[in-house]
Amino acid sequence: EKAQAAFKRTAELAEAQLRTNPRDTRAMLTLADADSMLKLDKRARELVQNALALAPDDLSDIFQASVIYEQLGDRNRALQANIIRYRARSNGHLLLTAMKYRMFRRLNRRS
Repeated sequence: EKAQAAFKRTAELAEAQLRTNPRDTRAMLTLADADSMLKLDKRARELVQNALALAPDDLSDIFQASVIYEQLGDRNRALQANIIRYRARSNGHLLLTAMKYRMFRRLNRRS
């Protein structure tokens, strides 16, 4: 119950930020992350797609999108996002990215 309340509060704060700045991709992804944990999958997917459309080259947003896709159970999109991120970086840190991805998967599993 405490976790659900925290995710709801996070969603409220992100929604408030989006009312102030509707193009804030960080707020979109924060809201998508909270929505995924609240099992509001459809809105979470839409928010991730909107954020990536607004900032297709933002590596941090791409990584966060991959974490959210994993939480939503969409491993293919999660991996695609990580591949895009790796290619964009093209500096050979695939192992580090894979380790971070694995860590986030463990930490952000849906209850």
